[in-house]
Amino acid sequence: SMNTQKIKALEIIENGSIKVIMDSLWYVKSSETEDEYEVEKVEGGYTCGCQSWKFSEDKQCKHCIAVRIFGNGYISKDIISNIISLHNNDVEFDDIYDMMNM
Repeated sequence: SMNTQKIKALEIIENGSIKVIMDSLWYVKSSETEDEYEVEKVEGGYTCGCQSWKFSEDKQCKHCIAVRIFGNGYISKDIISNIISLHNNDVEFDDIYDMMNM
C-alpha cells in the first residue's frame, strides 16, 4: 500500500541511503540487496530503475518517494524517528505526510 511505501521511504532517508549525483539525479541504495537504483526527476515525476517502479501503474516506488521527501529538505532523523514511532502507534500516516508536504 501507499502507506507502507511512505514508511519505507522514510527509512531509506533515515539510513542515509540517498546519494545526490547532480541536479535531478540520485542513487538510492536498495534496502534489501547491494543494488543501487538511479532515480531521475523528469517532466511530470520521477523514474527509478527498480522492478517495482517498472511494474507500477502510478510510476511510484519507495525510492522515488524517498527522493521527493529528501529533496524537499525538511526532514531530519529526529523527525523521521518520530513519524515512524507515531505510525507504529497507529496515528494516521497520511495526516503526518500531508503536514510535511504543506
